[in-house]
Amino acid sequence: MKRSGLFLKLTALTLVMSFLLVSVCATLSTEQDFISATTAGAYTLVDGSDLVIKNNTVSNIPTGSKAYYVLDAFEETAYVTDTEGKYVSVNQRLGTGYKITFTGSSESLTLIVNGDLNGDTYLTSKDIIRAKKYLSSSSYSFGIEAMDCNFDGKYTKEDLTLMAEYTVSKKTKAPDIELVDVPLAERPVLDIGTDFYANIGLSYADNVIMPVYSSTNSVVSFERNGSAEQVWHFTRNSDGSYTIKNLAYDKVLDLAGLIEPGMDVKIYSPSGSDGQKWNIVYADDGKHYVIYPKGSVNMVLDIEAMSNANYANAALGEFTESMAQKFNITKFNLNTSASYVDMVSKSDLGDVFYSTLSVGGKRVAIRDTNVLLYTAKNQPDEMWKFTRQADGSYTVTNMAKPTLSLDVAGAKAANATNVQIYKTNKSAAQCWNLYIKNGSVILSSALSNKFVLDIYSGSFTHGANVDIYTFNNSAAQKFTLEKMTADYSPVLPKNKHYDILFIGNSFTWYHSMTNGRFTPICQAAGYDVTVRMIEHGGAYLSDYIGSGKYAAEVNQALATGGYEYVIIQEQSTGALAPRTATFHSSVRTLTNLIRSYGAEVVLYQTWGFHPSHGTASSLGGTVAMESHIRAAYDDIGYEVGAIMAHVGEAFSSVYSAHGLNIDLWLAADKYHPSTLGSTLAAYTIFASIFRADPRQGIDHNFESNRETVNILKDAAYRATFE
Repeated sequence: MKRSGLFLKLTALTLVMSFLLVSVCATLSTEQDFISATTAGAYTLVDGSDLVIKNNTVSNIPTGSKAYYVLDAFEETAYVTDTEGKYVSVNQRLGTGYKITFTGSSESLTLIVNGDLNGDTYLTSKDIIRAKKYLSSSSYSFGIEAMDCNFDGKYTKEDLTLMAEYTVSKKTKAPDIELVDVPLAERPVLDIGTDFYANIGLSYADNVIMPVYSSTNSVVSFERNGSAEQVWHFTRNSDGSYTIKNLAYDKVLDLAGLIEPGMDVKIYSPSGSDGQKWNIVYADDGKHYVIYPKGSVNMVLDIEAMSNANYANAALGEFTESMAQKFNITKFNLNTSASYVDMVSKSDLGDVFYSTLSVGGKRVAIRDTNVLLYTAKNQPDEMWKFTRQADGSYTVTNMAKPTLSLDVAGAKAANATNVQIYKTNKSAAQCWNLYIKNGSVILSSALSNKFVLDIYSGSFTHGANVDIYTFNNSAAQKFTLEKMTADYSPVLPKNKHYDILFIGNSFTWYHSMTNGRFTPICQAAGYDVTVRMIEHGGAYLSDYIGSGKYAAEVNQALATGGYEYVIIQEQSTGALAPRTATFHSSVRTLTNLIRSYGAEVVLYQTWGFHPSHGTASSLGGTVAMESHIRAAYDDIGYEVGAIMAHVGEAFSSVYSAHGLNIDLWLAADKYHPSTLGSTLAAYTIFASIFRADPRQGIDHNFESNRETVNILKDAAYRATFE
């Protein structure tokens, strides 16, 4: 039903229009071409309305009218926006150029307010000046329709006279037709059920509110898709309020802080606080609901800027009866006894995104073409590109091997079938449906919803195999996605301090590689670091463990340092046979020690010697020697899950492309690094730890030749990311 105040408004309108026309009643044209339409397009005027619809405009609106005057004149639900597209509340004045838009339709009409030529919602001397300019030149166009105050379809001196008489040298007052809305706190709290599941839909678009998959727990508007994130469990409390719990996250609708304008609405674990209790009342139209937190006087759930875009934020807004504050609550039956992946629809986390997959404190990564659990080390082989397909499933491509995707071996839908990476073909064996449950992600195979990504035997040890298995709601089937940028950098945040320790020998010490090069590079990239070095010329890693001569120094440093990262470097030939086994054993022992203090291990892989050096010659050359060293480092690095800093690979890359034109070796002995070599090592270690592109945003004066420096940066990037 329409408001009972419509008769008052129409009466007031008649009085205003009589005032406008009294002095020129004898001059009104009898050949008006205005038609007082009652229907047009998808909208209908109520009986008795004096509004006029013509050429996609609504006219005959008295100066000073407020939005509800026009809204109440139509049978359909609608809303008004100003000339900037901002929502106009029901008690705000109307101006020429404002639009009325009908809910559920893209149709809108432009409003023409009598005498308001400039759209400021008043009839003033400014409008009269514009009217005079039009009469003298006929050049002014915006809002000129508002000049026709005698409704003869023309813009003449008679209209100007009416405008001048109405202005009386001051801004006009609004017609005395304002209705008093029932305050929010005085509206009866509704009982719409005791225990039910429902969507919370927007009144002006086919969107619903839902949490966004992120660490912020934010609640947003999103297009309706039937996923668990869009399902809310309403439970009525004894005081008449509702606790509203999200099905996917098992957390409830809550406030991020105090009840005040702009306060974000989020989800949090249930606590029973008033910030988690919500009252539901009818909106003024009697069709939609207003939802507000218990204890609020005039703050209600509101969609920012009345946006219909995905991810529009939900927050508290001052109560204005706007469409952004009106919601549909659509109940439905939910078969909670069914399998979760059969009970709800798949989730939409974006068309393309990049992420890690974590479970049990480790990440899903690759070894050759097999997929397994890996200790987190921020390397490309544990980073994945998710691409949404037309049916809503995702292909999941590995960033270390971007032509290969997560694949069910042999397309066999059976328990314990191995998961591998295989050439991307977008078959059902490579498509995965994502479901959010308790904040984690379940990846269901497109081969059959029955089978989901799983860790074999539920073991979260380093190297545990990844398979598919019947969905059983176990922890081994619930993964965490950590989204990142397309080039997965930077993974590490810049708003914290990092303590870093280097353990090595002269390959670490030469040319002040640590504090003279590595530290300035980190700082130039925006990372706050403190770096310490433990270095002894010619030392092997075995010297730093057990009864080794430098072991006590390492133990003391780890016990007192609070390091996040420890970079370890073997003696230059220590990774080669016959010492390879000792090297591997030393890395295992050091890794366990370092991790016992909460730090992560970075393996600093050294390089092949200058081509004229005898050791390099005996092993087939510089690149061949580096290849042997890299293989030994990679073998143990995979085993312990260390971060790999492939400095030696960067050396080989520069040498292969530029020969000795860029000499990375010290001239005196042909195996220690030159200044260029130490710079290249620092760039590569930096990129490996922080996952940041050394080619971007880092400037320094380590070397005078900028072209050479750019070559070093590029080699460090490729050795780390490609």
